[in-house]
Amino acid sequence: MVTELHADAERGKYMKPEGSRTWEYLVCFTCMIMTMEVGFVQGWSSPGPMAFMVPGSAVLLTASDAATLVALVSIGYVMTTPISMYLVDKIGRKKIMLMSALPMIVSWGLITIVMNVWMIYVARFLSGVSCSMFINVLPIYLAEVVSPSLRGAGLTLTITMFNIGILIAFVIIPYVSTSLSAGIFMSIVVVFFITFCFMPESPYYLTMKNRIEETEAVLEKIRGRTDVSDEVELILETVKSNSRQRSGGFRELLTVRANRRAFIINNVFLCAMQFSGFYTILAFVHLIFQSMTNVISDYATAIVLGVVQVISVLITTCVVDRLGRKPLLLVSGVIVASANFVIAAFFYAQDFLDMDVSACSLIPFVAMIVLMFFNNCGPISIHITVQSEIFATEIKALGTCLAGIVGPILHILVAKTYILTAVTWGFGPMPAFLSYAVCMVICTAVILRLTPETKGKTFVQIQKELSD
Repeated sequence: MVTELHADAERGKYMKPEGSRTWEYLVCFTCMIMTMEVGFVQGWSSPGPMAFMVPGSAVLLTASDAATLVALVSIGYVMTTPISMYLVDKIGRKKIMLMSALPMIVSWGLITIVMNVWMIYVARFLSGVSCSMFINVLPIYLAEVVSPSLRGAGLTLTITMFNIGILIAFVIIPYVSTSLSAGIFMSIVVVFFITFCFMPESPYYLTMKNRIEETEAVLEKIRGRTDVSDEVELILETVKSNSRQRSGGFRELLTVRANRRAFIINNVFLCAMQFSGFYTILAFVHLIFQSMTNVISDYATAIVLGVVQVISVLITTCVVDRLGRKPLLLVSGVIVASANFVIAAFFYAQDFLDMDVSACSLIPFVAMIVLMFFNNCGPISIHITVQSEIFATEIKALGTCLAGIVGPILHILVAKTYILTAVTWGFGPMPAFLSYAVCMVICTAVILRLTPETKGKTFVQIQKELSD
């Protein structure tokens, strides 16, 4: 009896009758650390290889090697996605997210002591493995741990921290040694690993494993109050309901009209994201601007684009629910396509007509800023929302998993074809950006034709419109 009273006292020492959100804030903050780390991985793709492309470097890379490094991150992501989605219900959300830190630590560790190109290859592959493990599980974990009132803000902040991570990488990498920057990034992963050890497991996962007492204890901790019986009952009902539902497979995905249409919409969104020029600029901004006569250095350009990334995400979160998905997609699609046409025209004049375009060198810079801003406001930000709204419950896991595979495969295709046409074949950036402009026009038209406006509509209404 004394032991039980002591246990109750220990469990109640951080609780208030009205509840406290301290642990929910800690969960969000800790997840933001690793999300920023994923931004470091993305941001490293452009300035990182440049350090190994200068004469006298201990490891000398070519432009083709740089494209391979971009592709290896996506390959690691693709290969790990099905495994992550399978293990999430087997070993738990927290364990997978903790495990995601380990390959990231090894990845940055290899770069700090790099001696040959294969060490960089392995490092980038491992970073893709880590990103897949974390990114695929993060939305599930936050949705199940954080209160509904904080969930939207938590997701917004994690997306913002990803872009801040890209910006920090653009700022740090060009001005310090490769070993030092990798060491800084590795130390931040270690901080995440240590702090996340103290974070709770998902109460939904604990309930799935019939660990009801642990579920109650976790809820009391993260909600900061002793009476969580209503939420425990809700979780029990949700888990039982989900276990009764038959998980949909490829047959349901391809034969049911609403599911098939949702799958097509999702894939067109992925094409719009990858073939918009956005990821090409992120990955190869230094190479692109080194091929121009600029009044602004390639490093300063990268930093400005990183700032634009952060600002555009913050603005989008404020307007997407007010304007609706389709109007924002229409405006952003037209502007992104136009920006790509402008960039293509500049490089056509420079590389094919041999015109002196030094007086116009600010034009592609401004066009890239516009492209990055409106692409973030459109396809990239809206895709996250739409993907969560259009898939039926029974095939949502499969649809999300396939998106985690198709997206990186398209990313590999974009990276390799850009270097092939721009560098290996010597055509410069023009063909790539011209094709991006055409792709954006086509993808925007298809998305607007197939996608119902989901603003303010229930899940049932959306599914009905998809079936019509």
